[in-house]
Amino acid sequence: MTPPRRTAMPGIVLLDAVLAIALFVVAGGAILMLSGQAVDSLQRSRLHQQACELARAGMSRLEAGLDTPMTLNGPLRFVDGSLAPPGRWEVRVETEPSAIRGLTSVAVTASRLSDGRSEAVVASCTLRQLVRLGARPEDTPGDDDPMASLGGGAAARARSSGGGLADAAGGRP
Repeated sequence: MTPPRRTAMPGIVLLDAVLAIALFVVAGGAILMLSGQAVDSLQRSRLHQQACELARAGMSRLEAGLDTPMTLNGPLRFVDGSLAPPGRWEVRVETEPSAIRGLTSVAVTASRLSDGRSEAVVASCTLRQLVRLGARPEDTPGDDDPMASLGGGAAARARSSGGGLADAAGGRP
């Protein structure tokens, strides 16, 4: 009986194994790089969201009259006991007169500055809005309501017909 014939060259199995390992290493490196980029993107997204929340809070404080543009400008300070997000944050408020009497165009920018001595901005968000700054107009009970003279709306029709708002909208109370 004759031994079986070899059709392959010696060492071909070793070459296959080395190529397979190289392929797995390259694929693993690519997956690690992509996952690292995804984590960095998620971090930048979270910082941008925090910046938007801080800009909204600043705009709300201006609208409510709790702060003025001058007191809100500068490094972020938390005096009301709320939790500050980690890192160095800064709020910038820019105002300019608007065409509408009594309203001011306000831009509130919240920025996350890089750690260390650098002033590089890592993330920021700017909100622009018309805001009534300064003293609120006086409104005393019993005064004439200027909006009532514009009337003719659903509430005025409901009052005249004796029904509620549901009647004016076509529904049942």
